[in-house]
Amino acid sequence: MEKFKFENEDCRQYINLLQENINRMAANSSSCKTWLVSIIAALLAVQAALKEMVCVLLIGSIGFILLFYLLDSYYLGLERRFIILEKTFIDHLKSNEDYHDDMYNLNPQKIGKSGGDVKFTLKAMKSFSTWPFYGILLIPVLLFLMSSFASFIGR
Repeated sequence: MEKFKFENEDCRQYINLLQENINRMAANSSSCKTWLVSIIAALLAVQAALKEMVCVLLIGSIGFILLFYLLDSYYLGLERRFIILEKTFIDHLKSNEDYHDDMYNLNPQKIGKSGGDVKFTLKAMKSFSTWPFYGILLIPVLLFLMSSFASFIGR
């Protein structure tokens, strides 16, 4: 791998700025998972204690899982876009192309064609870092919901 030299401090600052955004999106994704586990645990504890409003709490749990799944995927899609911005900029530096226009491009929305948000979010939804986690959380909630319906019907 050939080494290249940053032409000036602005290049380094731009790459640092992109890296900070990438790290922030990764942290947001991690926070989504942490918050969701806490919320689901609290809702299941309340459901076990009340034995009333079971369906409402469980359906609310499913809503939270889907909401955080979408939010997490959105953050991962944004992270992917910032990585592409960074790679494009570094490629321009390596090939001695004009990179000055890239330095003023901090908008990851410009990557891809229209509907890029949806494309990158859907790609992140299919990612191994999202669907197994949210799928595993969904299983006990669905089992609780099915047992609640079974006991409700059995009354």
